[in-house]
Amino acid sequence: MTQDTGLQLGLQLIRESRNIKAAWMEFLSPLVQAEKLTHLQLFVLTGIAEGEVDNINSLCRWLDIGQGNASTLCKRLEEEGFLHRSRSRMDERIVLLRLTERGRAAVSHIQAELAACCKYLLASRPEQMQAVLDGLRTANGLLAVLAERRAGSITADAADDGDDDRMKEEQV
Repeated sequence: MTQDTGLQLGLQLIRESRNIKAAWMEFLSPLVQAEKLTHLQLFVLTGIAEGEVDNINSLCRWLDIGQGNASTLCKRLEEEGFLHRSRSRMDERIVLLRLTERGRAAVSHIQAELAACCKYLLASRPEQMQAVLDGLRTANGLLAVLAERRAGSITADAADDGDDDRMKEEQV
């Protein structure tokens, strides 16, 4: 019995997402190892450096992890000298996060390497790079539509409600 086309597509999307993540990990591994970090630790430091994370609670939401895991992760980064944790003066329940000089230097070094590699790709393969970015944006848009459908408990077997037109518009 052959698999349903929708299932085949879904599994292919999952495989390709995993392959992209694995390729990024392989690319970043020497850089992360040189800084004596893990990939997750680099992700945390980058989130703080880019202003997306400023306390334990925002880190929990950003990584979709529990407070205990986030605290342990940050405690380790603090012990290794990459970040500083402090209590908010306004609300002592909030633990603020900021990079130390070592943390800023590690993020800066890795971002400089990333920038150089991306500049190379953009200069040598501009059409391919634009196609990749466009494809990733389209994939994110389509996955958001699926998440909305799932949240609304709308099944693929339901009558056409115009979402197909919306999906086409988001591809453009």
